[in-house]
Amino acid sequence: MEQRYASWLIVGGGRAEDPHAARDREQLRAFLDSRRAAGSEQPSLVARIRRIVQPNAAHPDPACCPA
Repeated sequence: MEQRYASWLIVGGGRAEDPHAARDREQLRAFLDSRRAAGSEQPSLVARIRRIVQPNAAHPDPACCPA
């Protein structure tokens, strides 16, 4: 047997693609694309953590400042 055919058989030979796997892969890709598009409107994880950790006293209220 030729070496290239032997290596082709070792890696699995010719396989027909599972239509269910192809559909799942397309749905996952569409879902991730929609998450990326929606994610641009939301603050990043770092920004959300900073907002939780930083005290509110760091941002003075302009209504309380004397004029």
